Amino acid sequence: MSRFSASVIVLGLLSITVAATYVCTARAGATDSSPVVIDATGRTASGSFGTARNETSDPNQYIYCTINGTATQLTGACHALNAANPSGVSCTTANATLIAILEEATTDSFVSFVWNPSKVCTSIQVTESSKTEPKLL
Repeated sequence: MSRFSASVIVLGLLSITVAATYVCTARAGATDSSPVVIDATGRTASGSFGTARNETSDPNQYIYCTINGTATQLTGACHALNAANPSGVSCTTANATLIAILEEATTDSFVSFVWNPSKVCTSIQVTESSKTEPKLL
């Protein structure tokens, strides 16, 4: 076998090893599982989109927020439901600051929201973190 052929074989094996390492790389780091939690008395709800989607002990839970618009106004809304609150909770807002916060949400965000007795959102938090559980495919 020539030196050239041996080099090609070694490079080929090295490429396979690097590719296999890339595909099989384990993930590390802290993670949080944040199922949907609703405190209807305190008028708060929170949860991670990923955990809500992946949850098997409460497969009907969900949490989501939306932004809707017309030619003259934007409105936002957040909704949450879990086994302890099967009717769910929700709030709406036309507050530009809260809508701007909603615009930062991604498919794997952690969201919490607070509402007043009129079901108007008074606080919305969107958290992006490497600790937030992503949705499983």
